[in-house]
Amino acid sequence: MRRPYRAYLWRQVLAVGAGAAALASFNLIVDPYRAYRLFVSPELERFKNTAVTRRTKAEMMRHGDWDLVFLGSSRTEAGFDAEHPALGGRRAFNLGLSGTSLPEVEGALRYALAQGSVRTVLLLAEFELFRDDASLGDDFRHSPFHDEYGRLEYHGSNLFGMQATEHSLRTLADYAAGRVAIHDRYGRMVFPLRGFETGHAALFRRALLGHGSLYAFRYAPPEVERFEDMVDACLAGGVDVVVAIAPAHALALVTYERQGLWPAWEGWKRAIAAAVERRNRAHPDRGPARLLDFAGFSPYACEPVPRDPSGSMRWYWDPTHFKKELGDVLLERMFGGAPADGDFGAPLRPDSVDALLARQNDERIRYAAAHGEDVRLLDPPAP
Repeated sequence: MRRPYRAYLWRQVLAVGAGAAALASFNLIVDPYRAYRLFVSPELERFKNTAVTRRTKAEMMRHGDWDLVFLGSSRTEAGFDAEHPALGGRRAFNLGLSGTSLPEVEGALRYALAQGSVRTVLLLAEFELFRDDASLGDDFRHSPFHDEYGRLEYHGSNLFGMQATEHSLRTLADYAAGRVAIHDRYGRMVFPLRGFETGHAALFRRALLGHGSLYAFRYAPPEVERFEDMVDACLAGGVDVVVAIAPAHALALVTYERQGLWPAWEGWKRAIAAAVERRNRAHPDRGPARLLDFAGFSPYACEPVPRDPSGSMRWYWDPTHFKKELGDVLLERMFGGAPADGDFGAPLRPDSVDALLARQNDERIRYAAAHGEDVRLLDPPAP
C-alpha cells in the first residue's frame, strides 16, 4: 500500500513543481518590472504599464547608467523631460514617484547614489511633502528601494507572486489592445493625469476644496532635517545637487493663506534656505548646492483657469502639477544657462529670503484683487 501512496505524492510534487516552474518562466519572460531583462522585446516594452510601481522605477534606475537623476513626487514625474536639450546630452532619468512621501524620496535618493554613476541630482522641494504623517507605503517597502526587504523574498514575489502574475497578464492584455505605457523609457509620465473630463475649473475646485492634501496637511518642521541629510548625502558623495522650490499655480498659494498655512510656507522657505547654506558650509571643497525658487506669483503661476470644460491650460494640469512645457522652462533655468525671470528661478539664500517673501506676500494680495473670477473658485459651494 505504501508504493501507490509514494507514487501519488511524487506525482503531486512533480505537478506542483512543473506549475511553479511554468509560472516563474512566464513572469521571467514577460518581466513586467524590467528586473531581469533576459528576453527583451522592444515592442513589448512599449506596453509595460508598471513604471508607476516602485519596483519598476528602482529596476529602471539600477539597469541604466544614469548620471543625472530627477527626484520628487508626481510633479517631477510628469513635468521633467530627461531628453531636454538643456541637459547637454547627460544620461538623465526621471525618478519621480507618484503619491510619495519625503521618507520615500530619501530612500530613492540613497538607492540612486548607491548605483555609483550619478553625478548630478535635481531635487524638487515640495512644501506638501514636509508633513507630519509621512511614512513608507507598502509598494515602497516591497521594492529594492527599501534596504530591509530581503532579496530572496523580492525575487520570489517577482517570479511566483500573484501581483507580478497580474502585471504580466496585464502587460499582454495591453499589448493586445494597443494600450501603450503611460511612462517613457526615461521614467517620465507622458500622458495627462486623470480627471480632465470635466475641465480645469472643476479639477481645480476638487483639488483645492475637496478632501485633498491641503486640508489634511500639517507642516512638520523636523522634516527639514531629513531634507538637509539628503543634500548632505549628495555633497559628501561628490555629487552636484540642484534644489528647486516647486512651482504651483497662484490659486494653490492663495489656498495656503486661506487655510492658515501661509506663515508655515514662509517659515519652510527660510528653513530650506538655511539648510542648504549649512550643507554648503560643511562641504567647502565641493561645488555649492544651488537653491532656486520657482514658487511665487510669476506669469506662469497666474495663468487664467478656463471655465470651458474643453479649454486647455498651457502651463498646468492642476493647481500643483505643472506640464512638461513649464518643466522645460525650469530645466533651461537650471541647466541651460537661461537667466531668472524676475523672482522666477532666482537663487534663494538666507540673506535674501525675507525680501523675497515680502514681495511674494504683496504679489498674493495684488493677484487676489486682480483675478477675482479665478479666486472665486475657492469659495465653498452654495448650500
